[in-house]
Amino acid sequence: MKNFIRRILLEEVKNNIDNDLYQEGKDYIMTNKIFNLKELREKNEDLYNRLVDGGVARKLAEDHYFDDAMGLDKRKIYVYTWEYPEKVAYVGLTCDVKGRHKKHTFYCSSDLKKNTAVGRYMIQRRQQGLDPMPNYDIIVAKYLDDIEAAQQEQVGYDLYNTEYRMLNDPSMIGNLGPIREKSKYDKSNIWKTLHQHQINSIEGLEKIDPDLADYVSRKDPKNFGIKGEKKGGKYSCEEVIQKAKEVGKERIFKKEYPHLYRKLLYCKDGLGRSFNREFKIEGNNKIYKSMDELMTDLDPSIRSVILQNRLVEKGEADVLDREGNIVKVTYPNHMEEAIRRKIQKLVVEMMLRNKKYF
Repeated sequence: MKNFIRRILLEEVKNNIDNDLYQEGKDYIMTNKIFNLKELREKNEDLYNRLVDGGVARKLAEDHYFDDAMGLDKRKIYVYTWEYPEKVAYVGLTCDVKGRHKKHTFYCSSDLKKNTAVGRYMIQRRQQGLDPMPNYDIIVAKYLDDIEAAQQEQVGYDLYNTEYRMLNDPSMIGNLGPIREKSKYDKSNIWKTLHQHQINSIEGLEKIDPDLADYVSRKDPKNFGIKGEKKGGKYSCEEVIQKAKEVGKERIFKKEYPHLYRKLLYCKDGLGRSFNREFKIEGNNKIYKSMDELMTDLDPSIRSVILQNRLVEKGEADVLDREGNIVKVTYPNHMEEAIRRKIQKLVVEMMLRNKKYF
């Protein structure tokens, strides 16, 4: 019982934050209009290190809606305005306040076709001898989900449209762009994991997910507002190949470790050394044990990387052989891995369901 009480007290101490340190960080952020951890670290590294060591950096980032703690599913609404010689405005949404501002202004291209509406108008003003730089304001600074962001962008557009000539294409208001599937290694999902488990150190993350902890360590834990030393060097080909061999199945490896799979593609014969692969050409009884072996009977102009991605994704592809005939290449393991993933998913769902009731 004493040990149990002691553990509870230790957890309470660990979860309590240093209010004075938190207030110091908050005051600095508000005074200097800081929008992300990277900016805070660059402007005051001593304060940043104290905030990380004190376990409050991540909380400050979340409480002040830092871009670092965001992602493609969290957005803010911004507006550009010019007051002279006429009132002109542009309203938009972004998950990266600083980055979007640079794309619109500092990276403004001289090629009108490559420019945004803001960039084109800046060029027009410069040609007229007017100051091209707009006023840039964040009109909704908290995190917004997809539906909220689309709605608030429309509200902002309607509001400014009453007094300003708008540069926006009205039909594009609320357009969130393509939505891609994200892995646990995406920045926004890393922040979700840290928040969900209230993690303030790399050691804490290792207990939850060793693979993710290794990834964060290589990126630098302090970039995520948690304590821990940065690991030197990127993933080596030998490290990646060894991990791929442990997983054993290419499609599973690509899905669960997308960052390592991208590295594997650049390793010499990385795929061939990592997986037991068998390719077939319909109508041909020969079994090809590697992509290089398969390519000996196909059109040499085919890009092998594109073909292998198609085979891993779809299981088959129609291509040209050496004689210029259309042939169907198949990757039989495609179906085996798809079935295995479904079984794994069902097992996980059953485990979670049972955990809920006990």
